[in-house]
Parts: sequence; C-alpha cells; structure tokens
Amino acid sequence: MLIDPEMEKVAVKSRRRLVDEFRERYATLQRNVNRIPIDQARTTAEELSCPLQIAMVALYFHMEGIVQRKEAIRLLTNELNRRAEVGTEVPNLPGNVMDFALSEGRWIQHIYDTFSKNIERKVRKLVNLENTLKDESPTVEKVISVLKRRAEIAEAYIMPILETWVQEHPRSNAYDALMAFAPAITKWRPATIEGKLAFKCRQTQAFFRKLHHALQPISDSATIDVSVDKILGLIERLDVDFRDMELVATSHLLLHMVPRPLSRGDRSSYISKGTSSRRGGKSEPDMEGPVDYLERDVRLTKRRPPDEQKEYLMEKINRVLRVLRHFGKSSFEALKECLVELNSRLGIDRDLEPVLETTKQKIDGVSADKQETIAVKTVFDFLQEDFLSGGDKD
Repeated sequence: MLIDPEMEKVAVKSRRRLVDEFRERYATLQRNVNRIPIDQARTTAEELSCPLQIAMVALYFHMEGIVQRKEAIRLLTNELNRRAEVGTEVPNLPGNVMDFALSEGRWIQHIYDTFSKNIERKVRKLVNLENTLKDESPTVEKVISVLKRRAEIAEAYIMPILETWVQEHPRSNAYDALMAFAPAITKWRPATIEGKLAFKCRQTQAFFRKLHHALQPISDSATIDVSVDKILGLIERLDVDFRDMELVATSHLLLHMVPRPLSRGDRSSYISKGTSSRRGGKSEPDMEGPVDYLERDVRLTKRRPPDEQKEYLMEKINRVLRVLRHFGKSSFEALKECLVELNSRLGIDRDLEPVLETTKQKIDGVSADKQETIAVKTVFDFLQEDFLSGGDKD
C-alpha cells in the first residue's frame, strides 16, 4: 500500500477541516468584496477587460497584499477559460460570475496565502533532515526519517488539498493542479513552470532513487521492505504524463519543487556579492543581507508611478520578511529589524516605540498567517507615511 493507513486518517481530517474553513472563507470573502468601492472596480474592469465581479475580488486581494491585482485577474480568467474549454462554462450572468469569483477566490487566497506560508514552514523543518543525506553513506535511520517526514507533508497535508481542489474544479487533472499550486510556491511564471516540470519530475525521481540505493543492501527488515516498495511505487507513478499522474505522486512532486533555503537560511536573490554597485552616480548599499536589498527597493519605489508603488513595495517587503524568518526570526522580530534599520538608513529618525508596541499587541495571539500579513502592512505603512509621502531623503 502506497499510503500508510494512519496517514490516510490524518488526511481525512485535513479534508474535513479544509471544507469547514472554505465554508467560512466564502462568507468572509463575500462580505469583504462587497465593501470594495464600485467605481474603483469598474475602472479596473474597463482597464483590464474583465467582468466587474472579477475586478472586485482582484482588488480585494490586491489591497490585502495576497496577490497583485493583474495576477489575480489572470488567475480568475484562466480558470474561467479552462472551464469553457472543458464544457463547463460559467454562465455570463452577474450572479453566476460573482459566485464563481468568490468560490475560486477562496482557492487563490488559500494557495497564495495560507498554503504557501504553511508549506514554506514545513519545508524549513524538513531541510534539516534532508541535509543529513548529504553524507556519502547516509544511515538507514536517516533515510527512513526523511521518507517519513516527506510522506507526512506530501500525503497528509498537500494531497488532501489537491484532492479537494480537483473535486471542486470540473474535469481538472493533476496538470491543472500543478499549474494552480506551483506558481505560488516557486514564485515562477507559468511559462517557466511548464518548461521546468519535466526536469523537476526527473529530479524528484532521482531523489527517490538515492533513497532506494541507500536502503537496497538491507533486506531483513519489514519496515525497510515497506519503504522500498513505497519508493519504487512513487518513482513509477511519477513516470507518466502529468495529466494522468496520480495525486499522491503530484503531491510529492510539488513538495520537491518548494525552494529550499540555502545554508545561510537565505534565498539565491540575497546571496552576498561582496561588492557595492553604483547607479546614476549614487552609491547603493553593499548587498550583504535582506535589509540591504529592501533599502535599495524602497529608494527605487520613488521612481515608479504612484499607482504602482504599493504593489511593488509590498511584494518586496513580504519577500524580505520571509527571508528573515528563514533566519529563525519571528514575524515581529523580522518587522522590528526592518523598521529599525530603515528608520536609520533612510534618515527618518522616528520614535519607533509606539508603532512597535501597537504592532506587538496586534500580533500577539493571532495565527502565523495573520502575523505575517500584519508585519508586511506595518512596514509598508511606516514607509508610506514617513518616506514615500515626504521629501526625497536619498
């Protein structure tokens, strides 16, 4: 049996929780979307050639920093088009389009907010185990531990979500699920993912072959025999067309696609180059850490059109806070570091005690997802009020 019975029980509970969560999320999303200024939504709908109802949902996501406005519209219209192509077209009536936008909006919110943050945290812990396999001859115990932990994430967390997604998306398959989830966890464009899927699949198979090789010499253990069978089963199930792939294999493939933090707890975008750069006659900060990049991006924000500044900067802030969390900092510690550093570097010189105290009260006792959202908004509001709206302090 490819999936452990105990893990299947956990997966069933996960599916039930997801259904309950989505029922509440639909109602909450509906209330929030109804508060979107209708004139602003009409302008967006005309500008980006989409239904008004889709523009309303996209604007809400944009304002909440979940996903950018244009990206939200792309995601919603892509699913509209997919349904039309498979013969389950959404009737072009305001009520039907709004129901679709809210239903699909739940998924966009879950994938790009809750799911992407949760999977990042889970992989951060998994990496410590995976790093033990870098030894030339990893022990059987290490191999079993890695396999078990990956199965817990892929089969008890990712797979129930994929199963629910496929059930709620008429005539969809594993490829559709991959294209829905992979951009959120990799931050790659859809075209990039399409080009890399086959390679990532081979990479996943190679990883499992490595585990199999480590277990192969041992044949007198029932536990190891089960593990070997599981590994071989996954390798086989990954060796099919993506549209025909079983969701258990798809889940393991998605898990393998999640970016792993580098040894510094950093992403490649923030690797120190060891040199400073100059642009327009101005010295930029030495790029030795995430806040250095954020300082640069804050200064560059002023050069962008006013209507693009919030979208651009919130994305950069979110990225840097995420990297700081890879260093082991809490959401509050990460935002505090950003505020303290930027307050000094940008010459703002504001008393930070009140804003930090207020933010600490907001963060205490709320979920990790909400903490991260509050942190991004706090840093942005600080910069908007004290730097972007004021004179040029470059």
